[in-house]
Amino acid sequence: MARTEPQSTLCRTGLGALRALFVITTLAFPRFAHGQEPPTDVTFVVVGHIYPGIDQPEILQAAVRQINALDIDGVFLLGDLVRGDDEGEWKQLRKFLDALNAPWFAVPGNHDISPPEGRQRWATHIGTPLHHHVVLNDHQFILLDSNVRKSNGEIRPELDDDQRAFLTAALENANDYHGNFVMFHHVLWLPNSILTNRFYGETHWKDRVAPLLSGKVDAVFAGDVHSYFHSNADGIPCYAVGWPQTVLLVGGREVPHQQIYHSKPFFLVVRFVDGVVRSEAVAVKLDTASTLLDTARVPEKYPRKPGIDRLKALVRLNLHVALPVIAAGSALAGALAATYLLRRRRPKAEQSEL
Repeated sequence: MARTEPQSTLCRTGLGALRALFVITTLAFPRFAHGQEPPTDVTFVVVGHIYPGIDQPEILQAAVRQINALDIDGVFLLGDLVRGDDEGEWKQLRKFLDALNAPWFAVPGNHDISPPEGRQRWATHIGTPLHHHVVLNDHQFILLDSNVRKSNGEIRPELDDDQRAFLTAALENANDYHGNFVMFHHVLWLPNSILTNRFYGETHWKDRVAPLLSGKVDAVFAGDVHSYFHSNADGIPCYAVGWPQTVLLVGGREVPHQQIYHSKPFFLVVRFVDGVVRSEAVAVKLDTASTLLDTARVPEKYPRKPGIDRLKALVRLNLHVALPVIAAGSALAGALAATYLLRRRRPKAEQSEL
C-alpha cells in the first residue's frame, strides 16, 4: 500500500492563504463568488397622470394585473396621482399601490401637492420625500419635484435651486452606475409656444436643466400629459407619459383630447439593456368592451360642463392646427394683393407719360 507523504509546511501555508482569500471574497463580493456578474440591465414600468382613473377601480385593478404579470425591477409614478384634496382618492390610490408586487416610487404632481392639505397627504400616503433618489440593479433613478409655488399660491413648473443642487450632487457619481434616469412631473423640455406659455411659462430647461443632464443621464421621464410621446431634447432622450383625461366630439366622433399616440389608459415598459433604452407602451386591457375612461363618472365635487369643456378643447385643437395655415394664407393673400395693386398702377403711369 502506497504511503502518502505529509504536505510540506509551505504547501499548507499556501492552501490556508487561498482559503482565507476565498472566504474574504465571498463575504465582500457574494455575487462574484457564486459566478454572478453585476447586473448591467434594468426593466421598469412608468405610469403618468393616473388621476382620471382614480375613481374607477376596474381600470386600476386591470393595470395592476398586467403590471404584476411582468418581470420588472420597479414601478415609477410621474405625479398627478389624485385629482384633488380628497381623502377618499388618496385611499383608493394607496390600494392601487399596495397591490403592486414590484417596489414603487413616485414624484409629486401639481394636483397632488397644490391643495392646502396636499403635502401632508403625500407624507401620510406616499411616505417619501418630494425629491430623492433610488438605486435598482446598480442603476440610479433621481426623482425630483418640479412644482414651484409662486407668491400667489399657484404652481410654476420648474426645477428650483434646491432641486438643481440635489440633481447636481446625485450626478457627481453618475459613472458609478450602469445607467442614470431622471424623473419629474412637468414636461419641462417642451419648446416655448402659444400653448406651452399659456400653461407653463418659462421652465428654464435650456439654460438651467439641460446642461446638468447632458452626457450624464440616459433618459428623462415626465408625466404631465394626457398621451405619450418621446423625443430628443438637446440631445437628451425624453419621454412624456400620461393617461387621457377627457374626450371631445370632432366631426361626429369621439377622439382623445390630445391626438398624439394613445386614447386609452396605458403604462410604459422601459428596458435598459447594453446602454440602450427600449420602451413599449402597453394599453390597459379591461374585461369590458370599452377601454376609454368614463368621464361621466367624475365625482360631483369636481363637476364638469361638457358643452363648455368640449368647446374649449375644440378651440385649442383647431388653433393648434389652424394657426400655421392661417399664417401661410395671410402671407399668400398679402402677396397677391400687392401684385394686384402694382398691376393697377402700371397702366396709369404709362398713360401719364404719353
